[in-house]
Amino acid sequence: MAFLLRHHPEAGGLTLDEAGWTDLPALVAALQKLARDPELVPADIVTLVESDRKGRYAVEGERIRAVDGHTFGDAPAQPDAATEAEPQARAEQEQEAPAARRTEGAKPRPTGAAPPDVLYLGTSQAARERLLAGEPIGGKGQRVLLVASEARAWKLARRQRGEKPCILYVDARRAHRGGVEFRLVNGVDYQVEQVPRRYVLNARADFRFQLSAGTVLWRGAPDAPEIALIRVGRDAGESWELPKGKLQRGEKPLEAALRETREELGLGDAALHPGASLGEIHYAFHIPGGRPRLKTVVYFLARAGDPTAAMTPRTEEKIQEVRWFPIAEALAIVSHENVRQTLQRAAEALARGQAEPRSESGAEDGGRLRSRRRRRRGRGTRPPASGGGAASTAAPSEADAPAAQPPPPDD
Repeated sequence: MAFLLRHHPEAGGLTLDEAGWTDLPALVAALQKLARDPELVPADIVTLVESDRKGRYAVEGERIRAVDGHTFGDAPAQPDAATEAEPQARAEQEQEAPAARRTEGAKPRPTGAAPPDVLYLGTSQAARERLLAGEPIGGKGQRVLLVASEARAWKLARRQRGEKPCILYVDARRAHRGGVEFRLVNGVDYQVEQVPRRYVLNARADFRFQLSAGTVLWRGAPDAPEIALIRVGRDAGESWELPKGKLQRGEKPLEAALRETREELGLGDAALHPGASLGEIHYAFHIPGGRPRLKTVVYFLARAGDPTAAMTPRTEEKIQEVRWFPIAEALAIVSHENVRQTLQRAAEALARGQAEPRSESGAEDGGRLRSRRRRRRGRGTRPPASGGGAASTAAPSEADAPAAQPPPPDD
C-alpha cells in the first residue's frame, strides 16, 4: 500500500490529486492484482488504517491517502484545502476521525450515492421476531449498520452473545427510492435510521432465493472484444442485458450459463468456449402477488466458437433483439450498474489473458454455491409450525417456487 500511495501510484493505475488522495475502491482493485489477493475488500484497508498507530494513512469516505513520505513528482506536502481552511475545525476533525472510520458505531458521512441493490443486516432472532410483529429495526436515535457482504453480516450477527444469530436481506435499492436515507460509513457499508419491514425480503413467509447463471459472450481480439447483448422488453420498459437464466435441477452454474446463452441468443448447438468466472451479482425483485426473491446471478466469460454464427432472439421470452457491441458501447448501453460492473470485470479478465478455455462442468463453482446453500440452510431461521409469518432463510432448490405452482419468471 505504501508503494502505491507514496512512491509509484502508476504501477496500480492510480491517479492521486494534489493532496495525495485517491479512490479507495481503485486502491483495493490494484492491491488485489499486485498482491494476488482477490478476497481483499475496502473494509480490510479501513481496519489497517485504524490500527496503524503511526497515523501514516487517512481515509475519508471512499478516498484514501498517505499522510507523508511521498517520493514521486511534486509530493503533496500540505493537507487539502477543506481540512486546511479552519485550524480549529481541522483539530476537531482529526480528534473524531478514528471513531468516524470505524465500521460499527461510526458517525456516518452523508452521501448522495445510491446503495447497492441488496445489503445485509446481521442481527438476532429476537430482533427479527420484533420486526415480524410490526416494530421496525432501529429508530430512537440508534442507527442500523447494513453491510455489503453476507459473510461479514454473519460475523456481526454472531457477536451478539446469548442471542441466536440471523440475517435479514434488505432491498436497499427499493428502500432508497422509497425515501430511506443511506449514509456511507467506511467506503463500502451503510447506516440508516431504521429498516421498515416492507424492505426486508425475508420478513415474508413466501420469500425465496433464486440462482441463475449467464455469460459475457465475446468475439474478436481480447484487447478489442465485441460483446453479445440481448434487448428485453418488459412492462416497465426495454433494457439491454447479458444472457442468463435459472439453473435446472442437478445443473451446475457453468452448464446453465452456456445452455441459457445458446437458448437466448438462438445459437442452437454452436460451440462456446468458457473462460474465467466473473463473480456474482445480487438483486431483489418481486414476482406476481408481491412475493419477494433474492436473486444471485453467476457470470462466466465465454468465447464464441463461430463469431459469424447467426443469432435469433427468443421472442417467447420477450427477447426482442440480439446484437454484438464493441465493449465500450456495451458498457454504455447496459441498463443496470451491476451488469456494467460485470462487463468491466470481463474486460479486465481479457486484458489479463484469462480467456483460456475451461471445463464446461464448472464443478468448482457448483461446489462453492452448494456450500453456501448449505450454510444458509444451517444458519437460517425456519417459519414456525403455526404459520406465524416468519420467513425461511433456508436455501432453495433450483426451482424456487412451491411444486404446486409454476416456477416464477426469470426477472
